Amino acid sequence: MAVTGLVTDIQVTRGDFRLDAKTSLPASGVSIVFGPSGSGKTTFLRAIAGLEKSHGTIEFNGSNWQNDATGQPVKPTSQRPLAYVFQEASLFPHMSVRQNLAFAERHSLRPNESSPRQALIRLFDIEHTLERRPHTLSGGERQRVAIARALLRQPDLLLMDEPLAALDEQRKQEILPYLEQLKTEFNVPIIYVTHSLQEATRLGDYIIAIEKGQIVSQGAIYDVLSDPLFPGDIGREAGSVIRGKVTSINQQWHLASVLAGGAIASTGGFNTLKIPAADLQSGDPVRLWVQARDISLSHSGAPDSSISNSLQCIVTDISYDPNPALMIVRLSIGAHTQQDTLITRITRQSGDQLALRTGTPIFAHIKTAALI
Repeated sequence: MAVTGLVTDIQVTRGDFRLDAKTSLPASGVSIVFGPSGSGKTTFLRAIAGLEKSHGTIEFNGSNWQNDATGQPVKPTSQRPLAYVFQEASLFPHMSVRQNLAFAERHSLRPNESSPRQALIRLFDIEHTLERRPHTLSGGERQRVAIARALLRQPDLLLMDEPLAALDEQRKQEILPYLEQLKTEFNVPIIYVTHSLQEATRLGDYIIAIEKGQIVSQGAIYDVLSDPLFPGDIGREAGSVIRGKVTSINQQWHLASVLAGGAIASTGGFNTLKIPAADLQSGDPVRLWVQARDISLSHSGAPDSSISNSLQCIVTDISYDPNPALMIVRLSIGAHTQQDTLITRITRQSGDQLALRTGTPIFAHIKTAALI
């Protein structure tokens, strides 16, 4: 039976740099390619697209795009059913937005199927830009048009190379909700390159981490991001993902209450977090990124301080940090069976004072302002 999704076992050599990428990415959702600058993320994406010469095998949904062992010619980019969104919105400057979109429609990979043009214009809120030229658009508008244009090709696979990297923070926050809607409204697998853990956490379902041309970690995003070794150095924005649902909004304080984690083993109740409400509404599902450095531990509930979030947890693992003064503690939120975990980095002295052991019930305290 043919394997679905993208399977690669490739090598790319350029001067002293070598990329080795052996991985299998799912046929749905958003697969994040994560790593620091110069790690090989874009090289990997370009090799998938056929824009970078590589050696080895690339297979997508059972179709061989490259297989050096068989001696078959490599399938050129034009014959791979994909679309590519670059860091810079590469729109045709002499064409209006409407004409840019029409160009993509004329080169659709599925010419016999109806165009999703109106759905994409609505999804990315670009109706007001249709008669304008690219140079008159904001950075966020240009990138939204570029993504819509890529999807008008009706690809089987969408490649996105740090599409928010050229935007300022305000524009990034404006475009992220559109990308979240894209996940739910268009059933196309996406491979998304980024060095931002906020983007990875907010959008990703699966993740591979690349360092110095090597894949160092891969798997479901909830498992990989809460691994203390990800992405090889816990001092680099290490943290965890918490899934939850907004249960209410406090209009006076502009705070949302979020039900998080599984049932608490000792009481059967549930943990609740308070986070900035922003544009959230009751019933909204949320993902929260919690950095290890923003979690403190104690044996008692909410402390008499500005910290307003206290989660009842259970210690599931303790390991030592490369820094001999520190230790890494992994926590399960609520019951032992709950999938969501937290990791925190504390001193070994604190761990000894708290008498931490695997199975110890403990409270994790998190500042509301620290929750992303």
